[in-house]
Amino acid sequence: MKTLLKKIAVFLLPRNTILRTTFSDGTIVCGENKPGYGGRGVFIFGEAQEHELRLLPSLLNKGDVVVDVGANIGTYTMRSAKIVGPSGMVIAVEPFPRMAAMNLSNALRNNFNNVRLRVCCVADRDGHQDFWMKANKPNSFTLLETPGYNCFNSRVERIDTLFEAEGLSRLDFIKIDAEGVENEVLAGAKHVIDKFRPMILLEVIITENPNIPPGYVALRYQDSHNLLLVHQDSPRLDQIKAIGFTELSQPIAAMI
Repeated sequence: MKTLLKKIAVFLLPRNTILRTTFSDGTIVCGENKPGYGGRGVFIFGEAQEHELRLLPSLLNKGDVVVDVGANIGTYTMRSAKIVGPSGMVIAVEPFPRMAAMNLSNALRNNFNNVRLRVCCVADRDGHQDFWMKANKPNSFTLLETPGYNCFNSRVERIDTLFEAEGLSRLDFIKIDAEGVENEVLAGAKHVIDKFRPMILLEVIITENPNIPPGYVALRYQDSHNLLLVHQDSPRLDQIKAIGFTELSQPIAAMI
């Protein structure tokens, strides 16, 4: 009933309404009441919007360093920042200025001093890239010139480059929501993945198998569209399986 009432509220409220969501741990996430602006889904479903969002306290520890690729308005950013605490750090990477601005506003609302926001794209190279974005739906974009889409140019960096620039000495968790360029993001993080063996939460929308880093196993929680990549030698692998993640034994592309 509560979910139904929230869906009705989303339908009835003006499109310029800022929807406010408070998670069970007190974390606040706000977003615009427009499709593609990140606020509706989390307002309706809260931390149950994704299995992994709900289970994040079981995946992160105090003091962890997190890189949130495709951070959007900060749903994962804020929940991660709350969990890792002042001794930890979340690097939130979001290329679209309007979404990044809401992410920053959410960090300020929560009085988080452990969030660093970087307005750029992440890929397998450093440089600049033109993007074509649907004006009324900022999470809909392409690298190809498209009628009705607006062009903007963004800085592009590898996670390896970003990590070095931030002067960090550890990396525990990477969340990647990269609209089909997951393999490029993973390729640009090769050095830090090899060195630190972070857990990797991967939203898979590509039609081919993601290039899983050597030594990693892929796990999935129930019917989730996300993959959790964990190094086979991680002392936490058995713990993660114990909370319901299942190791995949068939090609991933066949399951997408």
